[in-house]
Amino acid sequence: MLGYIALPVIWRGIAFRFGNYALRGGRRVAIHEFPTRDDPFTEHLGRKVRQYRLRGHIIGPLWEASRDALISACEDSSQVGTLVHPYLGPLQVRCVDYEVAEDKDNGLIANFDFLFVEAGEQPGPSSFINTALSVLRQVEIVIAEVQSAFMIGVALVQAPAALISVGWCTGLVGSLTALPLASEYSLASLLPGIVATPTDPAATAGAIVGVTGAYAQAIVDGTLSLASDQTGGLADLAAWGGDILAANTGSTPTLAQQAANAQATVDLVRGAAVAAVATVYAGIDWTSANAAAAARDQLAALLEDRTAAAAAGQDALYAAWQAQESIALQDLAQRVQQLPQLVPYTRAAPPPALALAYRLYQDATRATQLVQLNDAPHPLFMPTAGRALAASLSP
Repeated sequence: MLGYIALPVIWRGIAFRFGNYALRGGRRVAIHEFPTRDDPFTEHLGRKVRQYRLRGHIIGPLWEASRDALISACEDSSQVGTLVHPYLGPLQVRCVDYEVAEDKDNGLIANFDFLFVEAGEQPGPSSFINTALSVLRQVEIVIAEVQSAFMIGVALVQAPAALISVGWCTGLVGSLTALPLASEYSLASLLPGIVATPTDPAATAGAIVGVTGAYAQAIVDGTLSLASDQTGGLADLAAWGGDILAANTGSTPTLAQQAANAQATVDLVRGAAVAAVATVYAGIDWTSANAAAAARDQLAALLEDRTAAAAAGQDALYAAWQAQESIALQDLAQRVQQLPQLVPYTRAAPPPALALAYRLYQDATRATQLVQLNDAPHPLFMPTAGRALAASLSP
């Protein structure tokens, strides 16, 4: 018999358990009453803002950390957030009020009451479309759908009585800590929820999405110094889990459910990794059209793979990946058009970077840029054949 899984709610990537909700709306009407007239005049002013009152709770051994994360998500009003409602689907809303209550006689649980209002769109014309911001907003929607698909796709099984194998979790931790930048970022410290609670789908999903998202944000913020791979290994993580899928097959109900759990876990990790790559690429200031075009092609392949994987019955996730692909590729295509191309240069002898910058651009301050583009061992000895940005080159 399959175990019971409570309906999930996700707010800004933080999952909690659903209790009940109420939706309030209507129309705005101005009532005009006149002296000596019995009949008034009512003027229609448009639809009222929709208000969502929602009740839920955090429960389990990691309830304190999840409670604090949910409180922080509620108090961050600088940007519109995504609320994945168990009945209404993804909603773009703001949290305008919340209340959390805890009872000393009932430990390990925090009860929340929320008031969300629909976000809407800023009125008025705009001559500039921030495509990178659109990418990040869609990433929120995708992440919410990825977590929702995971919690729908997994179930408790009788033998063993676990949601997913601890061995899978341990393998995932190994894969994450083996990323090129793991030693600088201490990824292992962000992963307690993966191995500690393999029977809690919300905690498992939140831990995996949290670590990949935090890793991506550290790359965007410049906390981590990157070499050749701008994603710090996240693009490779998007192909994780092939060995797990190959090892989990079977025809009995239990083995079939274990195989389904394996597929859901792999899809969760891969989806979180691809969303993180999209976040990284949206935050990079590309120096050349060549680099932006290479990133566009790589991201297109990753997004197409996730879209195809969701095509078999996961309609909401499929639509989210399709929208992510459209928005992310539009962002990178727009930037490719605005950036200079890389072109080759040749010199008879190794020139100093300062002299080469002045020769090519009449601007010695661009010497550091040339050193970085050519990975020169020393600014005094640039390669005789290298690359430079085409903009404003001189013979």
